[in-house]
Amino acid sequence: MSGHGRGTRQRIYILGCLGDLERQKQNYAAASEHLERAVELARATFIPGWLGNLHLGLAELAFDRNRFDYAKILLEQAEAHYRNTHPRHWWGEIQVGLARCRLMRAAGSQEWSDLARVVHCEAIAAGYSRDAAFASELLNGQLRPRNVLMFL
Repeated sequence: MSGHGRGTRQRIYILGCLGDLERQKQNYAAASEHLERAVELARATFIPGWLGNLHLGLAELAFDRNRFDYAKILLEQAEAHYRNTHPRHWWGEIQVGLARCRLMRAAGSQEWSDLARVVHCEAIAAGYSRDAAFASELLNGQLRPRNVLMFL
């Protein structure tokens, strides 16, 4: 179903899931292929929230590959797409905050922990326990926490 044809929410979702699964298995070429195909389909159907989610997936892939400059660009694109969603895309904002914490920490910025605390509180307020736990892992000093995206 996800291989050919026009973009549909189901096809985009399946490709996002496949991309995140392959990323978790460290099969980066397949993950990139699935996520980039999903971005193409999401652009064709213009679904800003899905475009944000997929750019987050690509940013996670860039993090895994230690390509922090590219992750920053993808993160900015995700944030721009989330700004185009109404109502507010709270999950996306939390994910952007978590990724920004990781970028700041990798760059040696001391402010990352303040942002992580804010994002942790937002995740708790929104009821996103998995994202709150991820923020806690960051705050507790885990260097390479694995973020699993909403696709799964």
